[in-house]
Amino acid sequence: MVKTLGGDQNAISGLIKKVVGSRNISMCSPEKVKLITGYEIGSIPPFHWQPKGFRSFIDKSLLQETVLGVGSGLWRLETFITPEKFDPCQPCPSSQPHQCGKLKESRVM
Repeated sequence: MVKTLGGDQNAISGLIKKVVGSRNISMCSPEKVKLITGYEIGSIPPFHWQPKGFRSFIDKSLLQETVLGVGSGLWRLETFITPEKFDPCQPCPSSQPHQCGKLKESRVM
């Protein structure tokens, strides 16, 4: 599971546990993040890389921004996108489409 939030924000684990439906969640070490995603923290693209069954969530406060800088896969290189165009729930056109779980409902985090 990946939770997308602003760089100046902290995730509240109680809310995440409620949305995910499990108490058994914890933060990954930077090494484990790289192993699971293939990307460094801060460069993880919010869409089109997730394996089947992987869930992505976005903090609703980000949808109030005029422009979002999201990870491009390379450290210190962002892609800029408006919240209206930002929809990690769109299926990947590649051979490895992701499954976004309850992303639409989870935008209220």
